[in-house]
Amino acid sequence: MVTVAQAADVGAAFDLQDRLLYALDGLASRSPSAAASAAADVADILASARGRLALRAGGLFGDVASRGAVLASTSDPSACLALAAAYLLLAADPGAGAALATAPAAALAVALLKASADADPDKGAGGPSAPPLASPDAARRALRLLRAPALARFVPASASSTPAAVAMVAVAGATDPHADGGGGEALRVALGEAGAVGALATAAAEAEAAPTSDSSLWTVNAALTCLEHLTFACPPNEAALLTATVSGGIALPAWLVGAATRLAARLPSSSAAHTAALSVAMNATQGGGPGRGPVLEAGGVWAALAAVAAALPAGPPSRAADAAAAAAHARTLAVALGLFINLADGDGGGEAAAGAAAAVLPALARLVAAAPDASAPDAADVTADTLARDEAGGVASMVQAYAAVALGFVVEAGGADARADADAALAPAGGLAAAAAAVRGCAAFYTNTGAVTQRAAASLARVLACLEGGG
Repeated sequence: MVTVAQAADVGAAFDLQDRLLYALDGLASRSPSAAASAAADVADILASARGRLALRAGGLFGDVASRGAVLASTSDPSACLALAAAYLLLAADPGAGAALATAPAAALAVALLKASADADPDKGAGGPSAPPLASPDAARRALRLLRAPALARFVPASASSTPAAVAMVAVAGATDPHADGGGGEALRVALGEAGAVGALATAAAEAEAAPTSDSSLWTVNAALTCLEHLTFACPPNEAALLTATVSGGIALPAWLVGAATRLAARLPSSSAAHTAALSVAMNATQGGGPGRGPVLEAGGVWAALAAVAAALPAGPPSRAADAAAAAAHARTLAVALGLFINLADGDGGGEAAAGAAAAVLPALARLVAAAPDASAPDAADVTADTLARDEAGGVASMVQAYAAVALGFVVEAGGADARADADAALAPAGGLAAAAAAVRGCAAFYTNTGAVTQRAAASLARVLACLEGGG
């Protein structure tokens, strides 16, 4: 027998599906105002877990996404903002991963990533060049959702009225490969096939070229963070990154190096965006793939070294007073060193590393010799557990290991003079033996976690032999 409560639940589900069907019809309305209002209706329904379940259970998401993508391409800011709120609500729902990885959903996301006009009716709808709002009421309804506690923790108030910014937050969260249940390859591939890499590259370049402000730097960081996630261990998107261009026809890999250099000049306000640019460049150069050459030719080695030099004055990452600052500091160093290693390992990299020897050896020696903070549990060891918890001590140890590997490439490329200089710089810590020990720890970590490729294992073995005097 069906209870009264169960009957009420079934009735509520059917009611939600009826409302969704009505809104679905509205999305295709020839009236821009009615279409925007329907988009706000969809967002209102998806604000509840029951509404999101009704969307999936009724098999309606594909139709909503398809019509939403068409509507978003019309560039009405109020409709786009409401659709961006709906997309963010779905992206934050752990049960919506499969739906987001479909072609219609990816097309909607990319259309929203291109919708950069401000939709706040109280700010003049994005300026004189922006299209007028078809429905100020729909925009206000979307803003109420985006600024409510449930979503405000994801989207800063300053970005909540721009559809593209909201979409970036949604895409970054849904594709994060390090988040629980996030970053599925199917989702990243679907977004890449829909053109997300090019859309995000354009957004990042336009924001980076704009006058420096908190808003422009936030946008650069958000767009590049999306690109970092999309290109993480995803060959199709890595390939798309290499062929993408930004304003002026500049190839994206070359722009990344230039942007990292320019953002380094705006530190500390540009810290997050600067690290994100280096991260995307690091993804592009992983495993000696085709992205390595363009980044190397654009001066990637020097951009990486500049980042290391800029991060060093704050001291060893595990000794920073603030935990959040320590984590950010260590991440920048790890990414910059990772990029340097990718570029130094392969054709042309030895020459670049040898040319940088005089500039980089003191910094690398300082990082290798830095003792992890004794107050940080397990800080002396690089383990999957410490990295998973993202503790400052664990990340600091990874920085130490990366610095040792980088130093090994420099010594290998620089010959006897570089070897003598490195040994002298590391004398207080035990000479090159300290670097060799760190490289052994790094190799053991990657081997134990199954995260090492045959090429990387061979490179680590070669560097270790060099540091131990056999190379």
